[in-house]
Amino acid sequence: LELAEKTQWRNDCVSIGLGWAAWKQAEKIGLLNDLEDVFGRGNARYLLALAIYQLDSGGAMMNFEDWLSMNWLPHVQPLTSQRISELLAEVSQNKIDSYYSKRYQRIIKCYESVLKRNAQHANTPMAIALDSTSISTYSNTIVDAAYGHAKQNDHLKQVNLTLCTDYLTGDVCYAYQSEGSVNDTALFPHLLMRIQKNGIDLSKTLLVTDRGYASLYNTQKLYNLEIPFIQGIRVIEDSIKEKFEKYEASFRNIAFTNSELGVSARSFEDQWSANTDQGVISVKGHVHLYFNPTKASIEQMALLKAVDKMIELRNSGAHYDYDKWRQVSRYIMEDNGVFSRNIDALTMAANAMGRFAIRSNSVSDPFAALSLYRMRNIVEVGFNQFKNQTAGSRMYATNSTYIGKLFIHTLAQALRMTMLIKMKRSELPGN
Repeated sequence: LELAEKTQWRNDCVSIGLGWAAWKQAEKIGLLNDLEDVFGRGNARYLLALAIYQLDSGGAMMNFEDWLSMNWLPHVQPLTSQRISELLAEVSQNKIDSYYSKRYQRIIKCYESVLKRNAQHANTPMAIALDSTSISTYSNTIVDAAYGHAKQNDHLKQVNLTLCTDYLTGDVCYAYQSEGSVNDTALFPHLLMRIQKNGIDLSKTLLVTDRGYASLYNTQKLYNLEIPFIQGIRVIEDSIKEKFEKYEASFRNIAFTNSELGVSARSFEDQWSANTDQGVISVKGHVHLYFNPTKASIEQMALLKAVDKMIELRNSGAHYDYDKWRQVSRYIMEDNGVFSRNIDALTMAANAMGRFAIRSNSVSDPFAALSLYRMRNIVEVGFNQFKNQTAGSRMYATNSTYIGKLFIHTLAQALRMTMLIKMKRSELPGN
């Protein structure tokens, strides 16, 4: 009778597949245990249940009760909208930090276990990719919501979400929400200190970031904290421009070309001073320069087509898009009302196309560095899962619940990514 009373809300026919698979995955990778250690057993199970609900339907939290009546999860009872709001309000950034400290330690152990089983990975560092995305919101109560540089929904305020994603498992080993108008470069030093403060020792990890985080100050911070890194950098530093010109002939030489990666590369040493626990020391890094001829050719042709099309429109007096004009106007000259190519400007732009650079203090081989850098796409795949598969692209929440809601969607993404990577690995020979 007691069991019947507890389950009378459940439909006669329920779906069990996704609930069972996701819950078992959460148990196997220690995600549920880490949630229980931080949030308590009862709250942890409901946080996980809400994450699995987002995996399946991506619906509003208020519909969780109806969804649960048709889907199986172990030892989970329906929750009212009020109770869900109370649960989300109990999630703070400090608790999230504690949770991800535990996730990071588990990922370290997982990587060490892989090394013991397979010695061929001994020279492959444990790597995490760090990147941010913007989450649009309609809320007028979220303090951190602000107008930023969103590529979509730029009419809405946003909050920023930064994730650290493990290369090996696809798991999220750190997540941090921040004010929507703060750019990545400004946020990075604060983020590093917060990660270190919460017991995540990045000296054991190769940190991979794109050029959105690059600045001389941020690079110096990485050296000071003795964090191994690979960092995409903008080709604007004078020393880098000079080296590109110096090695121009090498980029056309097959001796410096990697056919698999489709690029040519040259490197030079980078000298820095670092403020460490042992005092100020001199340290050496590497700057890797790359040229991708295929990318350069495509970009050059696209620019020429856009310029020539605009010249044709302007000379004929036809209607033209002002935004497109603004994009190409620097490459066009006007003489007595006649528009033509600005050859000098086009040549300068064309020469810079296909070029990019990476800075690292730990990977001296340019092609190895590029391979690891390209693998940072795993965090982009994670954001795609977050926004499109767990319905996290736009947030309906109040100031008291939005951190908890972001956390739920991040848990859902972590579950989906770890399951996806496990499935892909199972297809490899020998598995």
